[in-house]
Amino acid sequence: MLFRSPVIWPDDEKKITTAVRGLLKKGYKNFVINAFTQAVFFPPDRPDLNVWAGPFCNATNVLAIKSLGRMGLSGVIVSPELGEGDYASLPEKSPLPLGMVISGNWPFSVSRAVSDKIKTGPLFKSPKGEGGWVAKNDGDYWIF
Repeated sequence: MLFRSPVIWPDDEKKITTAVRGLLKKGYKNFVINAFTQAVFFPPDRPDLNVWAGPFCNATNVLAIKSLGRMGLSGVIVSPELGEGDYASLPEKSPLPLGMVISGNWPFSVSRAVSDKIKTGPLFKSPKGEGGWVAKNDGDYWIF
């Protein structure tokens, strides 16, 4: 079962809990979460699990990475919003293994609702003249 949204809405918590438990029973051990609060879906007494903080956790510095490590996470995919110098300085100081997003579109918003005036797919212009588009993923709207 694939969930593409970085957000788990309250109505979906039971579905996600059931899905994670099912995957654990089948022997799955590698997971990426997209909010640090999603760590609650994984039992803390399972050192065999490899749970990483995904890019939507927006880890940007060593203090954040240390905090994620104290939560029991195994690694961190750092924020794709860092500058070159920040990326270069993190590995020598990080207490956890690091990963990074090297390509792809990054939404600037994920929402449960979108204006009736906005259609998914075609480009739109903001009041400032900036172009963007909306894609629907798993019931959420991703605005790029």
